[in-house]
Amino acid sequence: MKNDKLCSFFCKLRSEIIKEGVNGINCSTTISSFDSTKDMIGRPVNSQLVISGKGIYYLIEKNTEKEDLIPAKTKAKMITMVSLKNSPVAHLGKPIKDNSILKVSQIYLNYLTGIVEEWTGIMNSNENS
Repeated sequence: MKNDKLCSFFCKLRSEIIKEGVNGINCSTTISSFDSTKDMIGRPVNSQLVISGKGIYYLIEKNTEKEDLIPAKTKAKMITMVSLKNSPVAHLGKPIKDNSILKVSQIYLNYLTGIVEEWTGIMNSNENS
C-alpha cells in the first residue's frame, strides 16, 4: 500500500486534514446570471453578501462570537466545479483514467473493501480449522 499512488494520496490527504485542516479539494464557481437586488431569497436581516470561489454566502453576525457564513438561497445561475488537488494518476500499477472525486474515491473504497473481505475470509477460515 505504501508504494501505491492511490493509497499514498489518501494517506497524505488524511494527514493533511487531521494535522493541518487542509482538505485537498479545489472549488470554483462560475456565475453566469446574477442580480443581487432581485435574485436573493430569504436574506437575513443585517447580513452581508459574500461571493467567493465556493459560491454565494451571507455573512451574519459580523464581528461577534456568532459570526458565520451561511450558503445563500438565490435564483442566480451558477456552476460549482469540485476537484481533487494533485489527484492520483495510478493504482496498483494501472493508470486511473477518470480522476474525478467520485471515481477516485470509489476505486479506493473498492480496494479497501476487498482487503477487509479477504482478511475476514482468512480469519473465518482459521477459526473454523
